[in-house]
Amino acid sequence: MVIRLHLNEVPFPPSPLVGEYLREYSKVINRYSYEELMHELLNEVSKYTGIDENNLSIYPSSSEILITALKYVAKRNLRFLMMRPSFHAVYEFAELENVKVYTSNLNPPEFVLDSDKLLNTIDSRTVLYISNPNNPTSNILLRDKGLIEELCRHVHMLILDEAYYEFSGITFIDLIETSCNNLIIVRTFSKAFALAGARIGYLASSREIVEKLNKLRPLFDVPIPSMAAALAALHDLSYMRKIVNNVKKLRDKLAKDIKGHIGLNVLPSATNFLFIKLPLSGEYIAKKLKERNILTMYFKDPIIRNYLRASIGTENENKIFIEELKRILENIKPS
Repeated sequence: MVIRLHLNEVPFPPSPLVGEYLREYSKVINRYSYEELMHELLNEVSKYTGIDENNLSIYPSSSEILITALKYVAKRNLRFLMMRPSFHAVYEFAELENVKVYTSNLNPPEFVLDSDKLLNTIDSRTVLYISNPNNPTSNILLRDKGLIEELCRHVHMLILDEAYYEFSGITFIDLIETSCNNLIIVRTFSKAFALAGARIGYLASSREIVEKLNKLRPLFDVPIPSMAAALAALHDLSYMRKIVNNVKKLRDKLAKDIKGHIGLNVLPSATNFLFIKLPLSGEYIAKKLKERNILTMYFKDPIIRNYLRASIGTENENKIFIEELKRILENIKPS
């Protein structure tokens, strides 16, 4: 058995409704698109977010939203800025689109955002990307709406990745219809809705930005089964909330056990994963864990090379993880 703690998936299956909807909509997958389904999904996302349908767009994963935004950056020759450390895949997406990435460092050891430094780094040609809560550090970077509004006034576009919104409870989505017409909110069904394999997400922004980004996408890029799965998940919000509550309890217990039984520091998490400070290279520990069929995430960036990111598993998976991590650390000989 392989324990998957490396991709921030939730360890529980999706709502039972998902299987029912997949069977129902399998009747129309001979078509490239099914407009009624897309309309119904947009309507449900609108109800869930409180945002008008015209300010929403469904994408085949939140990653595709970021890639499309980077296409926009490249086409307009804009400056792309993100926090460091932050979502590592964005570097890969930027390379694919030939976009140079500029960074603004978070302040260790808590990896907090220095708003004054950031404001001095941006300008009207900047497209600023912030993951909130931040991946991989698991903490909330932004809480103040006033700061979001100030950032929006100074940049060309602000992209807030709220992939872990259901775990953090913090969102700025309401600002797109009031004071921030250059704000993009990125969301996914991969985490709290347990649909990582369906590859589906959505963005909320001004109508103008929604239309501009849609022009950079291929037609019929969201598969019918993915839309059906997302619609089913939205029709069973109580199931999603149950998953979130279970993951939070497991997360808090795992963090407490890592601190108490192993003595490692764990950053306060507002996500479904933990960011763990190690006494040595995260790569070394991750490889030792992999030998024991436990997959975790390590990082090459010198700022966080002595950290490990571990998704929250089931109660038994977490138990095995902490036991094996403890054994590995106990067997390390002092140099």
